[in-house]
Amino acid sequence: MLFVLRMLLMSLHFVLAGVLGVLLGLCRPFNPDNSRLCARLYAWPAMCILRLRVKTDVGPLMDKPESCVIIANHQSNYDLFVFGNVVPRRTVCIGKKSLKWVPLFGQLFWLAGNVLIDRGNAQKARQSMLTTTHTLQHEDTSIWVFPEGTRNLGEELLPFKKGAFQMAIAAGVPIVPVCVSAVTSNTCDLTAGAVGKF
Repeated sequence: MLFVLRMLLMSLHFVLAGVLGVLLGLCRPFNPDNSRLCARLYAWPAMCILRLRVKTDVGPLMDKPESCVIIANHQSNYDLFVFGNVVPRRTVCIGKKSLKWVPLFGQLFWLAGNVLIDRGNAQKARQSMLTTTHTLQHEDTSIWVFPEGTRNLGEELLPFKKGAFQMAIAAGVPIVPVCVSAVTSNTCDLTAGAVGKF
């Protein structure tokens, strides 16, 4: 019964956060700080509803340079709630183009200034990456990337896609690694590593 109640509350929360996020995006379209605000809008109430606890050590993430590439592992859809509380200011995310069709969340994701990549079209994906590199160099904005390219439920990391690293090299900005791991069913560890520059 408690599970059903939590899922109903999560569904209501997801819709409400989506509506508020879209309204924020319409008031300030493509503002790079929208991502941080929307991430917290999703994360904090969800953490309370699901009774998730996160132990964090994210000093390097909070003290990051003005522009950098943040790379993180991607275990599940819960990552939105876990990472959402630590997204730094002026940070946007790279996501797959199909996200834009998720009701409310997709429109919020796009209006928040995040980058949608068409994985099926190499030329369009490359053009999006070039635009993102320009953003890193000239607009005081950081990019959050999941270099595995998909959710990974296994214990080992999948091979990394090279796009995040190519962006960092081309823009001349450092990389900040972030890792989340589930310790128990309702506790996670979240750690940011040292800043590295190519």
